[in-house]
Amino acid sequence: QLHQLAREALVERFRSEVAETGVLFFAGGHDPMRHDTDHEDIFRQESTFHYLFGVREPGYLGCIDVESGKATIFAPRLPQEYELWMGKILDADDIQEHYGVEEVVYVDEIASWFEGRAPSAVYV
Repeated sequence: QLHQLAREALVERFRSEVAETGVLFFAGGHDPMRHDTDHEDIFRQESTFHYLFGVREPGYLGCIDVESGKATIFAPRLPQEYELWMGKILDADDIQEHYGVEEVVYVDEIASWFEGRAPSAVYV
């Protein structure tokens, strides 16, 4: 898939020019409200994040392990009320399959993910 090939090319170049270990960290776009109202502007994902991960929804983050090339997406944990207005809430397995990454972790678990991995460096 296009996004996986883009990640592979990035990792290959990063290894040859910068470092062979660590993680690359990327932030997707957020969905701000206008002036404390319930109006939402039309969302457009951050371009590099979309190119590397294919995610179109707001509130996501992503990491690529430089050594293994494995990609992790950090997804927002949506409240059940979201389903009433926006449709079925995808769980971590659905998100992983949909975006073709090796791992999906919820954003509220990001600190423990980094503590458990203890990368040698985080490149932002």
